Amino acid sequence: MFNKVKKFFNTSTEMKIAQKLLKEINKLRSKYSSMSNEELQGQTQIFKDRLAKGEKLEDIRVEAFAAVREATRRVLNKFPYDVQMLGGIILDLGSVAEMKTGEGKTITSIAPVYLNALEGKGVIVSTVNEYLSERDATEMGEVHNWMGLTVGINKSQMDSHRKREAYACDITYSIHSELGFDYLRDNMVTNKEAKVQRGLNYVLIDEVDSILIDEAKTPLIISGGEKGSSNTYFAADQFVRTLVPDDYYIDMESKSIKLNDTGINKANKFFNIDNLYNIDNSELVHRIQNSLRAHKIMKKDVEYIIKDQKIELVDTFTGRIMEGRSYSEGLQQAIQAKEMIEIEPETKTLATITYQNFFRMFKKLAGMTGTAKTEEQEFIDIYNTRVNVIETNKPIIRIDDKDLIYSSFKAKYQAIVNEIKAKHAIGQPILVGTAQVDESEYLHSLLAKEGIPHTVLNAKQNESEAEIISKAGEVGAVTIATNMAGRGTDIKPSPEALAKGGLYVLGTNKSEARRIDNQLKGRAGRQGDVGYSKFFLSIEDQLMARFSNFEAIKESYGNLGDEPIKGKSIHKFFQRAQKKIEGFNYDNRKNVLSFDDVIRQQRDLVYTQRDIILLSENLDHYIERIINRGVNNFMNFEYIVMSNNEVNYETLLQFLNENFTRISKIKFTYKEISEHHYDELKEYLIKRFKEIYFSTLRDNLKNNVGEEQVVSNERHILLSALDQKWQNHIDIVDKLRSSANLVQYSQKNPFQIFTEEATKKFEAFINESADVAFVGLFNNRNAMKIEYTEIVLSDGRVLKLDSETPKEIIEHIRLQEEQNIQLKNQALQYQEVTLEDGTAFNVPKGIKVSEIKDLNDAQTLINKNNDETQNN
Repeated sequence: MFNKVKKFFNTSTEMKIAQKLLKEINKLRSKYSSMSNEELQGQTQIFKDRLAKGEKLEDIRVEAFAAVREATRRVLNKFPYDVQMLGGIILDLGSVAEMKTGEGKTITSIAPVYLNALEGKGVIVSTVNEYLSERDATEMGEVHNWMGLTVGINKSQMDSHRKREAYACDITYSIHSELGFDYLRDNMVTNKEAKVQRGLNYVLIDEVDSILIDEAKTPLIISGGEKGSSNTYFAADQFVRTLVPDDYYIDMESKSIKLNDTGINKANKFFNIDNLYNIDNSELVHRIQNSLRAHKIMKKDVEYIIKDQKIELVDTFTGRIMEGRSYSEGLQQAIQAKEMIEIEPETKTLATITYQNFFRMFKKLAGMTGTAKTEEQEFIDIYNTRVNVIETNKPIIRIDDKDLIYSSFKAKYQAIVNEIKAKHAIGQPILVGTAQVDESEYLHSLLAKEGIPHTVLNAKQNESEAEIISKAGEVGAVTIATNMAGRGTDIKPSPEALAKGGLYVLGTNKSEARRIDNQLKGRAGRQGDVGYSKFFLSIEDQLMARFSNFEAIKESYGNLGDEPIKGKSIHKFFQRAQKKIEGFNYDNRKNVLSFDDVIRQQRDLVYTQRDIILLSENLDHYIERIINRGVNNFMNFEYIVMSNNEVNYETLLQFLNENFTRISKIKFTYKEISEHHYDELKEYLIKRFKEIYFSTLRDNLKNNVGEEQVVSNERHILLSALDQKWQNHIDIVDKLRSSANLVQYSQKNPFQIFTEEATKKFEAFINESADVAFVGLFNNRNAMKIEYTEIVLSDGRVLKLDSETPKEIIEHIRLQEEQNIQLKNQALQYQEVTLEDGTAFNVPKGIKVSEIKDLNDAQTLINKNNDETQNN
């Protein structure tokens, strides 16, 4: 009884609601199972009609879940378990559902996705790679299509037309990064029809911890515009290659690096300068810092791999390639110089957003994963969503054995090889989880020497992931995998493998988060299967080297030979190190989010402004605001208005006529502006500019491009100005963020300094974009009054040539058409005669054709006609 009461009070509100709703769903089982296919499929339209009449999603939730549950049975021949329906309800409530591996999270997603798609506002299912997107869209899409909903797949290589079609479907499956990139690209288009997304309504994120936690520390960035020379990267690279460990200092915990005094002296000598840290050498310092990081901290086959002579980033948590991502601020180029491959031009940041801020924009956010409870506080703090653990359909009987810890890396791997040999000999399938690509390849070399057949899965074999992992449960299979361990694909041990103890999960490292280790363990023992897990560790592992008192531990345990270290103390060191790095990584993610929150507020304002310009069919109000701000801006220029508000009228007159009168041809005069003092003058100029624009330039624009194209023309000018300055601002702020931490040396708060500076830069951006738009509107060639020269063509039409047409061309056309008219007139004065022998010729009108019998008659009559004409 006590345990029941305790369980009740430990159950979240969402779970209590879900359990209550599950009972109601189960009551409807017979109702929907007795329906014909046509009746069941017709429920979709019935639900849509009810929503159209004012009902809410929660009003139809129970019936919709029950209906699509039955549809799943008929289409996929799988009847969702109660625990899967519980998970689905949790997902519909906008929470995270933690479901152990093999519990069928993909099936769990069907009901909440179906229900939310009924509104017609779009549902997005976010996955970690395109293989899973395609697989889930195909398999789960069968149910949705059968029930009358449309399903689309969004891929990175699609053109905008196909992307628009995918997003227009009721349900869209997509990789997470492409969702963010599409959002950024949508806010760079110059007409509303070019957008591909149609609003951020409901998103269901598969492997939610991987996307919202692990990848949250790296923002999405769209870059463009080349800058910088590769020579500076090579110079910094060559210098760093001359350094020895005594020339720099590395903080392993934060992975930061800097030159010490001897390193600085070497730099001064190498680059032939007096002081490396002189302000004039700031660019060189930046290059050296990146090169140091590339050589001494960034490791090939850990943070990145080389694929097709390109640097590909690796997610250190999952081992997957981070598609479309690259390091910013020159670090990518420093790594390319280190690896001696072609250096791509450094680009500037055009648009950026973090995963946290992107996914927080959805009206409803939900996610599912096998491991998230340990990070629940982060989900609550950042995403305002709880983590609910869904009980397994069958009890877990997997054995999670105690970790074995060795005194050296070599001893650990010798023990791992011996363990694999022993288990492989009896045919038990083994999945070996490594933290990094280089470790998986090291173990591969050890097993190859022993002649043990095995398969390797890491970022270099990413495309074969599902195929490799699906075979990991066969008798005798040995699979080495980085931490991703085929997430999203079930390992199903064969009956023969289960008889030999099921899947054996062998971990070679403790990861930087407990849930990553739990994910690895969770590959075994699915749906009540037998299974086994054990971790083999050493005190030389990266985790201990970075986040514990490594030297003291090494001194205490470093000489214990090849046997496992006994006692509880060493295990506590690993636990403390793991918790420490979890906190450290959480702080890093919060730090990234804190900085991006400042940019987010600015980004939201700019993107809202863009949408106003894109969607408005009348931009008069916006143009008036541009004029107001533009005048206020130049009336604050020191060379125009002095500190006592005394106006330099001559300078102002020159400024106005040079910048704003070329198209309108309306010149300002000294007399008109000198009649007004400072405040009056601002009001007068604003009024005058509005008169010139709306009465003269706007009328010219209508005449030249047609009234229907006026707004489109103005929109182009306004967006070009906004985008040009916004991209400059983003690049500046990006660099500001990277340098903000330097102020810590002066005992200042870097976030506070960044916020203050970014706010100042944003004010400058607003003014600069207004100035560019202001000048652009008044220098729009399409708004120039065009003087036309009219030429009457030989066919009677009138050709209008503008004043820009060269005089020689006008004169040539005029002469040509005069000749054409003359010839035409001459042709009108003659009539054709045809003799009996077929001879045909022209004679003047007025001659009686009936009198002509031969050519002599014709000539006599023509002569007579000419004499009469001449006498007249």
